[in-house]
Amino acid sequence: AVVFMLKNLYGHQQAADWWHDHSHEMVVSVGFALVSESWFSVYFHFELLTLLIVYVDDYKMCGPRIAVQPCWAALRKVIDMGDPQPTARFLSCNHKSYEIPRPLAGTGQAGANTNNPIFVFEYEMSSFMVACVD
Repeated sequence: AVVFMLKNLYGHQQAADWWHDHSHEMVVSVGFALVSESWFSVYFHFELLTLLIVYVDDYKMCGPRIAVQPCWAALRKVIDMGDPQPTARFLSCNHKSYEIPRPLAGTGQAGANTNNPIFVFEYEMSSFMVACVD
């Protein structure tokens, strides 16, 4: 059921639990499974080999490029969300992503094999650590 709300629920003591329960139900409905009862915000789609992390209303996904778009499309059918955006910051961690050429087979050195590059994520938290120390 859909109910028109006059106030948001952010101040309610159980708002986070209600949202988590709703989000969990929607995520599972499109084929994701909870990785562990101990990791209640981490899901895996075994058919599409895609990992999803949910933190309140932030969703972070990784997996084969061919699988990520269909997973986002499925989630957007059951959860009102905008288009996926590149991740710049998540859980106080700055993210930098880039591609590097895959080393030529047997040489151990980067070569002209740019048809299948390696996608790299760097996680950087120095600004967060400085803020903690300050």
